[in-house]
Amino acid sequence: MIWGPHQLGDWQSQQSQWPGTVKNALFFNEPNEAGQANISPGDSLGYWMNDYLPVRQKGIRLGGAATTSAPSGLQWVLDFESICVQAGNSAADCTNEYVFALSSMEWYMC
Repeated sequence: MIWGPHQLGDWQSQQSQWPGTVKNALFFNEPNEAGQANISPGDSLGYWMNDYLPVRQKGIRLGGAATTSAPSGLQWVLDFESICVQAGNSAADCTNEYVFALSSMEWYMC
């Protein structure tokens, strides 16, 4: 996971150490929350395109941002996809392969 913009250096430096069993990655953690990644969909676009999307070429599936279940979380996801395509990127480059959801302390990949 790229936890947030301030952890980008960790994301970049650790990729060479990922074992071959890594098959999935996650984008920002709760970007719609001030106490978490706290970044707008528009500001996150550059991180997606420049730092996150390239790992798809390694055969790693890309999960979307792990937003909260608050209404602002869904709105963040919808706004991100719209902004990404409006910026001239392909729909395929703007779409994640799965979403991450927590429910009762269990995680699910959908």
